[in-house]
Amino acid sequence: MGLIGTLQDLKQLLYKKNMDINEFMEKLDKMIEKARFLTTMAYDLQTHNDVIELVAFYTAGGDKEVAELVRSLISEYIALTKGLNEEEYKHFKQLMMFYLQH
Repeated sequence: MGLIGTLQDLKQLLYKKNMDINEFMEKLDKMIEKARFLTTMAYDLQTHNDVIELVAFYTAGGDKEVAELVRSLISEYIALTKGLNEEEYKHFKQLMMFYLQH
């Protein structure tokens, strides 16, 4: 689907479910960092995917529909930011969060 498509779908779903976007974004911001850290310790692809799935489910507050989009978002985000230095990573994350807010 791609990052932009996932962000658009997530924005629409959050609006549809009347979820507080600012509260969700705070949690998402923290959980992206958790997923990024935890996946570095994953010893195989299955563990990597399980970590992302658990983090996504927690971020979505147990909502399976939202969790699926968050899982996709985190997976795409980690793949896209792999190899970026900290400054580039920070700017990319700001762009993504800005897009999600507007």
